[in-house]
Amino acid sequence: MTKSFYLLVILVVSTFLVSFKGCSDEDNQPKDMEIQQDDIDIKQEQINISKAELNIKYEANAVLNKMTREEFELTLYLRDVNKDEVPVISEKDVFAYIEFDNKQVFGDPSVTPFSGTGAKIATSLVLDYSGSMYEPVLDKQSGQYIKVVNLLEKAVNSYISNFRDGDVAEYVKFGSSVNKISEFSTDKNYLYSKIYEESYSRGGTALYSGIYQGLNDVSILNGTNYSRAVIAFTDGGDNVSDVNEQTVTDYAVKSYIPVFMVGLYSQEFNPGILNSIAKKTGGFYYQAPDPQHLTELYSKINTSLRNNYLIKIKWNGDELPPSGTNVNLKVRVKGDKYVISEYNNNINLP
Repeated sequence: MTKSFYLLVILVVSTFLVSFKGCSDEDNQPKDMEIQQDDIDIKQEQINISKAELNIKYEANAVLNKMTREEFELTLYLRDVNKDEVPVISEKDVFAYIEFDNKQVFGDPSVTPFSGTGAKIATSLVLDYSGSMYEPVLDKQSGQYIKVVNLLEKAVNSYISNFRDGDVAEYVKFGSSVNKISEFSTDKNYLYSKIYEESYSRGGTALYSGIYQGLNDVSILNGTNYSRAVIAFTDGGDNVSDVNEQTVTDYAVKSYIPVFMVGLYSQEFNPGILNSIAKKTGGFYYQAPDPQHLTELYSKINTSLRNNYLIKIKWNGDELPPSGTNVNLKVRVKGDKYVISEYNNNINLP
């Protein structure tokens, strides 16, 4: 036999032995290790997909209602980037994890749509009645010149028209002073009429004081029975409040109440401040290029409030770093192919 033939035989035998050894090692591998590795691979794949195929269609923000080492509870708000709608989601669409020191700890989220919580909507509508709100503008529908404040009141009444049984609202009007105009009520007709009361110019812009008043009022309502929020409108920068932006955001976070900000574009305010208040408290900032868009924006806020989700995330506390560690909490919502929204928040672990 030739030398080539012997070499071929040796190659075949060697290949067989290597294959046999590989099979033997795999067969001896504990099954629970295989399952754990599969679980890690799946979760890592979720992160990889979200990074590679991040396609944000909906903005997300949330209010952290409570935190323990075993469970977080948050109310998640979504809004469409382009339209007035939010997605329908369930447990299969949501994954949550904590990042720290280049590590990830995954939680087990449960998802309850607002309609399944039995709660109602409670809003304090905080409204700017400063002098600039009485400037005349051309109403595109009527072709007549009307005051900006009239278009604001029209938008608020449109918001009230979307109430369902048990929803409540109040009005707080501010300028240089802050005035509570109504009590919380479920009566649409009462609220329709109250919006026109005490509709006089109040001079300056006590925006922060107005928001603080709204937070104080709505915080009294039971957070289990109501999904509470402040919706604050302004066309200018704060110039007379006796509280500052930090005080307002701290109060909102401590009270678990989001602030949704609506700004009418002008040269008198910084939209970055309004956006910051909304972002830090769990709400969204909406900017109207002109007063004609206010009704549309209040409709978008109604959609986000009415279609929020209560999310509870269970954790294995032993896997988490020590109490007080600053970590990044991420809650991602997946669509058919892409991550369509993401909520991020740096928190200190309980």
